[in-house]
Amino acid sequence: MRKHSDHGGHHHLRPRDLQLPNEQDMLNVTRIFQALSDLTRAKVIFALTQGERSVNEIAVVVGASPSSVSHHLRRLRDAGLVEYHRHGNQIFYSIEDIHIAAILEEAQHHTEHTYPVVAPRAKRK
Repeated sequence: MRKHSDHGGHHHLRPRDLQLPNEQDMLNVTRIFQALSDLTRAKVIFALTQGERSVNEIAVVVGASPSSVSHHLRRLRDAGLVEYHRHGNQIFYSIEDIHIAAILEEAQHHTEHTYPVVAPRAKRK
């Protein structure tokens, strides 16, 4: 993990020493985060980290209607994050690439360290 220097987090590098991924790779990265930026879609991905699931199974786990889950799965599929196959009249989804699960797991670990759990306040009567 990178630490900030004693100079307010600024490093004294010349601009030519700084490197970014190419433009297409950066666009692909932002596309992934845009697809994951919805709470329901994040729940869907977390559900799929536990294995292949049907639309109805995912709907029950994430607490959404099958039609809503289908919509979100289509967005995730368009972003290349999930894949599917048919078995009879059901469609089963799985994560396209294990790296996607790793991204969410890292984000979850980050939030556990950054946002400590605070007990909810008791309601006043």
